[in-house]
Amino acid sequence: MAGAAWLVTTGFAPTFLADEDPARRVSLGGACKGCDLTRGNLKGAKFKTCNFANAKLSGMDLRGAKLVAANFAGAEMSRADMTEVQITAANLSDVNIMGAAMAQADITGSNFSGSKGTGARFEGADITGTTFAKATLLGSQFAQADLVGVTFHQAQLNGADFSNADLKGVSFHKAQMSGVNFSDSRLEGVNFYKATLDGVDFAGSDWTEVNLSDADLSNVQNLSMSQVRNACGTPETRLPATLRAQGVRVKRCR
Repeated sequence: MAGAAWLVTTGFAPTFLADEDPARRVSLGGACKGCDLTRGNLKGAKFKTCNFANAKLSGMDLRGAKLVAANFAGAEMSRADMTEVQITAANLSDVNIMGAAMAQADITGSNFSGSKGTGARFEGADITGTTFAKATLLGSQFAQADLVGVTFHQAQLNGADFSNADLKGVSFHKAQMSGVNFSDSRLEGVNFYKATLDGVDFAGSDWTEVNLSDADLSNVQNLSMSQVRNACGTPETRLPATLRAQGVRVKRCR
């Protein structure tokens, strides 16, 4: 198997578990900092407390792989296929995941801060408790994803799709979010403090206890009076002219 040869040359000690398809049950530990595995195939592999910092993993097949407490900081993972991957408490800070596929993935409690993920796909993924602080995720797809408690502080999210997603308790503190789609999403307890929201679509979204402190919503789309009444803000919060003309005001946050 090609994967086994690679593991020997990089110092890994592969463990093949009893399974009718052992090629998909490779267990990896150790270090492979900066190594080049471009377009490799580690589908179904298990990575536990291993170090792939700054590794070249572009176009790699990691479908169904498990990354537990692994370090991929600064790795090049653009266009990698990580569909249904399981990532738990992993460090992916400053990683390049541009165009990567992570649909239906389980990505919990991990760190993607500073990552570059323009065009990345997270549809239907469980991303609870993960941080994307200062990440660049232009045009990324999060439709129907579970993002409860995720942090997007100062992230660049212009053109991203969060339709039908669960965003309870998410923080978009000072995030750039022009043209984002939040239609039919759950925004309960979301914090939009000083977020840039030009052209954002809020059609049918749940606005229970949304925090609009210092946010400018003057150019958002499909925002209703009932949604605003469930939110709070500050005197600096700006609503669309159509709502202001109807006398709609945002209650002060406590």
